[in-house]
Amino acid sequence: MELRFREAAHADISHFVMRYEAVWLSAYRDTGIWSEDFFFKSVHVNGNTLFDDIYDTIEQQLSSDPVIGRKKLRGNVYELHFRISNRHVVVHYSEDKQENTRWVESISIGRKPIIF
Repeated sequence: MELRFREAAHADISHFVMRYEAVWLSAYRDTGIWSEDFFFKSVHVNGNTLFDDIYDTIEQQLSSDPVIGRKKLRGNVYELHFRISNRHVVVHYSEDKQENTRWVESISIGRKPIIF
């Protein structure tokens, strides 16, 4: 089955990566450290790597037939939970059997909560 991403799913990943970078950049802006520019470039590279890792893992999880661990929500819409490093990912996707296509509808990415 061909795997395709809806614009909303792509926006979900992009927004997550932008927030990831913004948090790191705001925490270390104007520190006066000599390597500040190197650090900011590193954060951007890590953000791009995270973006690619999320896409690759989703493709890997949804490429098998049948998708293992999925949960049927309604009709042809399914939910899949998995982990990427310490991030919990929830993917909602639909299947169009006539077109032989899986559509990634939305993606939710969160971190495991820290409980003291």
